[in-house]
Formats: sequence, structure tokens, C-alpha cells
Amino acid sequence: MLIVGNNVGISWQTTIAVGSKVVLGDNVRMGGRCFLAGYPGHPLDPVARAKGLPDTDDQVGDIILEQDVWLGSGVTVMKGVTIGAGTVVATASVVTHDLPAGVIAGGMPAKVIKAISCPEQAAAEKEALLRKESRTESREQLLTEEDVA
Repeated sequence: MLIVGNNVGISWQTTIAVGSKVVLGDNVRMGGRCFLAGYPGHPLDPVARAKGLPDTDDQVGDIILEQDVWLGSGVTVMKGVTIGAGTVVATASVVTHDLPAGVIAGGMPAKVIKAISCPEQAAAEKEALLRKESRTESREQLLTEEDVA
């Protein structure tokens, strides 16, 4: 399943190989020649591969790019990876594990280089945290009122 948010930019020669699910959040940007590898295309076992059998379940996974993620040109993202909101991945990096929100990452395999500090992102993260806390308080209050009734 491929889920594409609003205002997503996918540049030329990009391949999205959907394993089980690929989610591109709002405002995601992908430079040219990116590769989202949700599955490898062949089983590792050479006998199964020679028989033309499909990938095994453990070779297939989700790829989640949260809102405002930016992948530079030539970035490869492997199965089972979530890249947090606002993260920027440097050109030609290979992402093999989850990356947190709001960082610059790069390399093979990609690792966090530094946190991004911009006022707009800090305000958005604070607003999201406040909304989450408000929902939690509302649920707790609802549970308390149900307990009393």
C-alpha cells in the first residue's frame, strides 16, 4: 500500500518499491534517483532464488517518511525504516535504521550528524506536544468522570 500526503515532491528517476506499506507524509521532498526499498526482489536462499520464489516475509517491511522529511538526491531507504518529521537526509546516504525527528543525517549507513534548530519547527513540535497532552488529559478526565458515575 502506498500512502502519499499533501504537497509531496518526488523527483525524476525515483523508485518506490512497496514491500508492505510506504507512507510519505505531508510536505515530503525526495531528490532525484532516490530508492525506497521495501523489499529486495529475491529471496536470500540461492535455491529459492533459482526457482524464482518470492521474497520471504522477513525481507519485506514498511517505510515511513513523516511530514517535512527531505531526502537528498540518490538516497536509499531500506525496509523497516521510519524517518522522523523534519529530518533531512544527505545526498547518496543509505538509511538502514530509524532516524529521529528534526535532525540532519548522512552516510552509509546514515547516522545523525546534528539536530536542526529552527524556530518554526520548534513551535510546531511544541504545538504537537501540547495537543497530545491535551488529548491525554481529556481521556484521563473522561475516565475519572466515568468512574464517578
